[in-house]
Amino acid sequence: MDLQAFLSQKGVTASGLAARIGVSHSTVLRWAAKTLKPDVDRIPAIVEATEGQVTAAELRPDLASLFGADAPGIVPSGGGAP
Repeated sequence: MDLQAFLSQKGVTASGLAARIGVSHSTVLRWAAKTLKPDVDRIPAIVEATEGQVTAAELRPDLASLFGADAPGIVPSGGGAP
């Protein structure tokens, strides 16, 4: 699930998520609108704050190889369990 879907479907506010991650609500809104990519160091906090419903690969598909298959929220290529 992408971040925008998480916020709308789960009834979570940008301000609430921002407080859990330690960023401004406008930053969360820009991430959700995909006008700003989250910094790599923020990815684990976002995945944790969304209880894995928003994955690292969804947040930064351009950097999925940095996280590796064992990172929270990363599904190994091939899509299935080993």
